[in-house]
Amino acid sequence: MLVKTVFFLLCAFGGYLIGRIGDHYGGQTNTPHHWTYGLIMIILGVVCFGDYYWRAIFVAGGLGSFVSDLNDFLHLRLYGPDVTDNHRFWDID
Repeated sequence: MLVKTVFFLLCAFGGYLIGRIGDHYGGQTNTPHHWTYGLIMIILGVVCFGDYYWRAIFVAGGLGSFVSDLNDFLHLRLYGPDVTDNHRFWDID
């Protein structure tokens, strides 16, 4: 049980890290916000995968990506460049 919990947390942190890297380097482009990709990954993980490890990769990775772009979700920004005043890497955008 401890191994599965640590694996889930590592996948969530990996998703958060990927989301922050994508936001930092691609946040100025005119593309969909990455919280939408996180939501799609969560749905795919719940619906499509029965094996715990694949489900954990998709659900936790999607959750991490979703949380890293939480501000855009709360303002329902679906598409376009990020609106930022002070761009910090370890932040919830």
